[in-house]
Amino acid sequence: MPPAQLAQPAPPVHPAPPTPAAQPVPALTGAFAPLAAQAQATVPGEQRSTRRKVVLWVAVGLAAFLVGGAATAGVMLTRGGTDGGGKSKHPTPASSSAPSGPATAQPSAAPSGSAGPAAPVTIPDRAKAQPPAGYERMTSPEGFTLAVPEGWHRENKGSNQIDYAGPTGLAHLRVGITVHSTQSVSDHFLKMEKVVSKQDGYKRVQFTENTFQGRPGALWEWTYTEQYTGRTIHAVDQAYVDEKGNELAVLYEDREEYWSEARKVFDTALAYWWCGATDFE
Repeated sequence: MPPAQLAQPAPPVHPAPPTPAAQPVPALTGAFAPLAAQAQATVPGEQRSTRRKVVLWVAVGLAAFLVGGAATAGVMLTRGGTDGGGKSKHPTPASSSAPSGPATAQPSAAPSGSAGPAAPVTIPDRAKAQPPAGYERMTSPEGFTLAVPEGWHRENKGSNQIDYAGPTGLAHLRVGITVHSTQSVSDHFLKMEKVVSKQDGYKRVQFTENTFQGRPGALWEWTYTEQYTGRTIHAVDQAYVDEKGNELAVLYEDREEYWSEARKVFDTALAYWWCGATDFE
């Protein structure tokens, strides 16, 4: 009997190298969380490529969101506070209950061959300060800013006259602009008084030449009788001439019986009034 053959050892089996595990997608939260869920729901063969697409999509979307947000904020800072013929409840310049020193607007670079940049414009604190409770700041496209009672609206009356008034009642503020005035405010008021004094019951309360915010001006205050109701109306007008020779006036009218309180509207409007050197048309 032939000797039994020894069994040959089986060749060693080398296991296949393990497949590298896919890197996990970073957890996404907030507005982009649904994208993460979408990546987890893909079939295995597409999982890795889909995750890469999702991460890329989120990165691009987030960058666009941040850039868009900054652009929107820039637009809001630039456009905010202009009533544009209507009413704005959050006008700028930015307000502060405790404003710092005056801000200075930096001039832009002068074009080649020009005389040089214009002098910087200093914006005083009153043009930035937050009005008291019950008032809001209005910034007009004509270039002036003032504080008016909350809820008052703007109305362009034409001939460079702009009113701010409430929804009802007589009370109103009127801003008047005389372009390149050729006379002093006092002389202009005296001419106007010749017409106004023809109203029933006209009585001058005061007429004073003064200096308003560093510029020559005058204050005129009077009363008269309302034609149809017989009520006494109280009016006060502060005007001044700016550095370009334009006369700007702020007038306020209300019924005499409300004057002790109504006068605060006029005083507050003047306290927060400012107008830069503007070329009015």
